[in-house]
Amino acid sequence: MVKYPKMMASLLIVAMAMAILPTVVSAIPQPVVVKGVVKYTNGTMVPDGWTVSLENLNESYPDEPWNTTTNSTLFYPFNYVIMKGTAESESTFLIRASDSEGKFYGEETFTAKPLDIKIVNITVRGPPKVEVIYPSGGETIKIGDVVEVSARAIGDYNITSVEFSYYNGTAWNPIGAGVLVAGSLTDGIWNASWDTLGLPEGTYQIMANATDEGGNTASNTSGAFTLADLTPPLMRNASAVPSEVMVNETTNITFYVDVADRDTGVLGARIDMDPGPGTSWRVMTFVGSYSADNLTWNIYKYETVINLTAEGTYNYTVEAYDKSVARNENTTNITVEAISTKTYSIQIYEGWNLISLPLMPEDTSIDAVIPNPSDGDMIFGDEAGPGISWKSAMYIEGVGWYGDLTELVPKEGYLYMANSNITINVTGKDVADTNTTIYNGWNLIGYAKDVSMPLGDAIGAEYNPANDMIFGDEAGPGISWKSAMYIEGVGWYGDLTELVPGEGYFYYREGADFYWVY
Repeated sequence: MVKYPKMMASLLIVAMAMAILPTVVSAIPQPVVVKGVVKYTNGTMVPDGWTVSLENLNESYPDEPWNTTTNSTLFYPFNYVIMKGTAESESTFLIRASDSEGKFYGEETFTAKPLDIKIVNITVRGPPKVEVIYPSGGETIKIGDVVEVSARAIGDYNITSVEFSYYNGTAWNPIGAGVLVAGSLTDGIWNASWDTLGLPEGTYQIMANATDEGGNTASNTSGAFTLADLTPPLMRNASAVPSEVMVNETTNITFYVDVADRDTGVLGARIDMDPGPGTSWRVMTFVGSYSADNLTWNIYKYETVINLTAEGTYNYTVEAYDKSVARNENTTNITVEAISTKTYSIQIYEGWNLISLPLMPEDTSIDAVIPNPSDGDMIFGDEAGPGISWKSAMYIEGVGWYGDLTELVPKEGYLYMANSNITINVTGKDVADTNTTIYNGWNLIGYAKDVSMPLGDAIGAEYNPANDMIFGDEAGPGISWKSAMYIEGVGWYGDLTELVPGEGYFYYREGADFYWVY
């Protein structure tokens, strides 16, 4: 019985020790293992070599923080393991991951007890992403347009700026800062205005550089696109000389057009010589240029022969094209009228007039050619042959024209004495055979063309006109002489320099008769 108290005391000591032991064991530092994946927000792993740091926020240890680096080859499917974490009791831990420059980082907190093995994935905010939306590549853009270049920028951090630049094949050139036009600072559309005026044609690219609030950057380059002159050339003064031709007559004709281009310059012009179905293009010839309206206008012409077989309006298409890579084109029409007859107006002034007919009238009778005379008007012509031998007619009210001059024809000259101003409208055809005999002495001749001709071209040296003289009447009331004399070695000399449609002439021939063809 005496020993009982001793046994009881021993048991009491053991019981007390057993009660104290859990407290003692829990205070012993024990490992906490942490492993997991350090990844970007898009789910991909960060590169190997990033620092991963673990810290016990409730307890302090000399070797804190516990560090490792990411390594995707040793810990699959994880890319980090920290086995040196320590805790004496349940604690809150902070684990962080960052790149070598500290720009990109992520962190997580968790609780763990001694001997816990924790899987903790760390999400890292990544760099921004940017993509050029317009121009994206393949476009053809008109030089001179203000282009809204555009890019989409996405970031884990707020995007603070998007800068644009363009590449011209040689160097990158700034466009300027973009403006957020849609979306948010973490996912938005940014635009900038790019003025292409004055830039040369060619292939270009656009680059967008995005920066986030963490100082991280990203860039993207568009595909290649083209800047080109897309404005067609300007055209004016499209015309044909002559613009009227006789049906079924072969006619020399010249087509003209003036062309200008503000951007890349004029390359050329052509004309379609088949007014009907189909085309028959002919290159027009550059013949000169001039300046007008702050532009350089190129003059083009095309000379040819036409024979139109029916009356009507014929439209000839003229096309001009510039030097742009797009080869911009513009067209216009030149109209040619095919007629069976034409009309030429001769002004008759009160008093004496020296006239002739530039066309062959449909009706050569004096009544048809001059249907509107005044009472007492007189007209005189020269009978064919050497010297002046007058034939004449007078208009008598109620009777009509009276005399031996009964018809009026080209190649003859006439003296008309009018009692009032009238206009003679001669309707007829071109004179096919502009020829006549010039006799020695005085001749009253007509000029049988409807366009003027220099005197030297009409009566050249081949006719041996030495000392010949020609007299005409200046336009206006009464006879006001203009004249010229042919001087050997000099040519025609005087104030009569050309033969004009509708005018008549006195010609004095010094030498022998000659057959005049013009």
